[in-house]
This record gives sequence, structure tokens and C-alpha cells, in this order.
Amino acid sequence: MKSIEELIKQSHKDCNVKRHNKKSEAKESRVLAFSCLHSPYSKEGYFEFICDTYKKYKCNKIVNLGDIADFHSISFHPKDPNLPAAGDELYFIREDLQKWYDKFPKMPCCISNHTSLPYRKAKDAGIPKEMMRDYNEILEAPKGWIWDNQWEIDGVLYMHQGTKGGNTPHLASAIAEMQSTVIGHHHSVLGVDYYANNHTCIFGACAGSGVNRKSLAMSYGSKFAKKPILGCLIIVNGKEVMPVRMEL
Repeated sequence: MKSIEELIKQSHKDCNVKRHNKKSEAKESRVLAFSCLHSPYSKEGYFEFICDTYKKYKCNKIVNLGDIADFHSISFHPKDPNLPAAGDELYFIREDLQKWYDKFPKMPCCISNHTSLPYRKAKDAGIPKEMMRDYNEILEAPKGWIWDNQWEIDGVLYMHQGTKGGNTPHLASAIAEMQSTVIGHHHSVLGVDYYANNHTCIFGACAGSGVNRKSLAMSYGSKFAKKPILGCLIIVNGKEVMPVRMEL
């Protein structure tokens, strides 16, 4: 049986281990990556899901993989006349995104096919980029929201679409880049796959979506066999990936 002195020493050791674990945990880079909100046509409760997931997994970074706004009203595809016109849709987008701005005032954002529609339409009409507002002005986003085609965090590449590639577009993107890659765009894909050769092992991951598939703006997908999977990804230290699915 251990003496009182031995028990005290063991208790101190245990406390030191716990403190060390807490310090190690604090040093970890934990990125939450999400995609395809398609505001204002996002799934009710998705914002709360992201906030809860961010807190639950003690994330300290967040990346928007693109298509945060839908801009259905100015799409190159047929528009549903029962949905808001361009001015009204922009108003609803700004109102809907305000809670995201309040919760996450700093966020790297990937330029994507839907959110870039104002620029794509302007280019199609012959309007130079210099005559356009920037993303933050259009969406009334905070200065901490910064935009680029891709981002690199902890050696991992984050982008919207990547390389198209069948059932595992995320893995095709990673192999094309020969670098671990996280993408969005593909609403019905949530997960991670790995690729290894004699020299390295990389992963490709896809973040699912946050879209409301029953919205009229998403009616084009009503006949698709594969439906959107609501969720996000947690990437730890650029090494480990955890897909998190939103329960409906």
C-alpha cells in the first residue's frame, strides 16, 4: 500500500500530465472547413450546427470553401420566377449572412462559381473588373473576410472546386496537386480518402454542404439520385481529417 507521501507525489505527477496535455491541445491547429451555404437558400439550423461543431471540437480556425451566396437571380441557367429578383435576393443574402459575420469576423473565403456570379455576368457583358465592387462591399462582409482562389494552412490546400473526378473528386484534386487538398462544390460528397506512393501519403477531403435541397433554387437537383449531405470537416494539424455530418 502506498504511503501518503507517495500518493501526493503521484497526484502532482498526474496534475503535471494534465497540464501538459492541455498545453499540447492548445498548440494544435484545428480547422473547421465548410462549403456551399448558398445563402439565402441554406438549411435551417446549419449555422447553429457549425457553431456547435466549432466549439465541440475546440477549433481555432475556420475556412469558407465557397458558394456562400447563391445569386440564383443572375445565374446563367434558367431562373425560377417564384424566387426573389436580384435586388431582393442580395438583401436577403446580406441579412442571412449577418449572423456569420458576428460569430466569425475573420475568415478566409474561397472564390467560387456561385459567389463570383456578379463578376462573371459583368465580364460577359463587357464590364471591366475595375468598375465592380469587391466581395466585401457586395456582401457587406467585415474586413476580416478575405478572398482568394485557394488557401494553404498547415501544408493543406483549400479550394472550392478542384479537379473533377467521379465519386472521389477530392482525391482527384489532391493527386493533381500532389498535396493534401480540401474542397467543396460537390454537395453530395462528405468524406476523406488517402493516396500513398513510395515517398508520401496525402489526403483529399470534401466538405459536403449546408444547402436546403428543397428550396426552389435547388430544384435542378430534384431528379439526381445522390442528394446533398449536410456537414463539415475538422482538420487537425494538417494531418488528420474528421468528417462531421449534421443530423436531420
